[in-house]
Amino acid sequence: MPIERRRFLATGAAAFGAAAVALPSIARGAMKFGTVSVRFNWTMKGEFTPFVVAREKGFYRDAGIDVQLNPGTSGTVAVQSVAGGHDHFGYLPSVQLIEGISKQQMPVKAVAECGHTTGMCWASRPDVPLTGPKSLEGRRVSISPASTFFQVWNSFAKEFNIDQSKVQVVGADPSARVGLFLDGRVDVMADIFYANDFVILQSKMPQHKLNLFRLSDAKTQFDPLGYVLVTRDELIQKEPAMVKAFTGATIRGLAYTNDHPDEAAEMMVKAPENQLAPDVVRGQVHNLLQLINAKPAVGKNQPGDWTRSLKILQTAGVIERALDHTSYYTNAFVS
Repeated sequence: MPIERRRFLATGAAAFGAAAVALPSIARGAMKFGTVSVRFNWTMKGEFTPFVVAREKGFYRDAGIDVQLNPGTSGTVAVQSVAGGHDHFGYLPSVQLIEGISKQQMPVKAVAECGHTTGMCWASRPDVPLTGPKSLEGRRVSISPASTFFQVWNSFAKEFNIDQSKVQVVGADPSARVGLFLDGRVDVMADIFYANDFVILQSKMPQHKLNLFRLSDAKTQFDPLGYVLVTRDELIQKEPAMVKAFTGATIRGLAYTNDHPDEAAEMMVKAPENQLAPDVVRGQVHNLLQLINAKPAVGKNQPGDWTRSLKILQTAGVIERALDHTSYYTNAFVS
């Protein structure tokens, strides 16, 4: 029987406990590999379009897979879900994978690198210039304690000689920060993502072209490796054919999105899981194209990207010690 649909309710590692049940072997049914689940780090958005494309174009079906796309609540919960055997794969930024392996020795690895950077960026209204890191001085800046940028903020400020006493950090909840920005109570949104929040923010202020600063454009690139496809070491060892089939189908979806972005965006717009406005989805997919890891081979883990990410996170104190970069990924399943 295919693996039963599960509703993942855990909010932290403790929810799994030491007695977490290992994922059953992949069911064999009408599809060679049965139902295979992937847990996202958030609710459906344009950044997840390659998975919808792979499903709608039949790439998963061709690989013998009945795919199950599961929304999530964070990258941390997504990687915990995979490590605990609740989902076969996870799709999340590299930051949470690196933390899980470095801090908790989670038995997981990235089997595909899907984005060179996370796309972390800042946005401001036209009357608030964003010319570089020093632009934050003298401003009210949104940096939510739950954000990725919050984890590297102190290190970033030191790297670019920002006087933190001149920055009024507004630690608003993610659900409230947009309202604060729209009301003018925040000058700069410094904890958002180019292919997600930035598009949503711009859609709420169509009469203005927002200023944009991407961390990857700083003189010292300060944006870690982006989305990665993650699976459990146990599945790599015991179900390599399934891992290769799912990884290959997903990479086909990534490549198709890169080559046919307009068609891909319309697939996402029409997807039953989508709850975003069509223009938001199209904007997210458009911005996603600048983040996709398409060279030299789509989905192939690049040592330089991993080394950069590990250096950023160790310098920022997110991890105490970085392992060798090969401890975090494998290219065994990327053609």
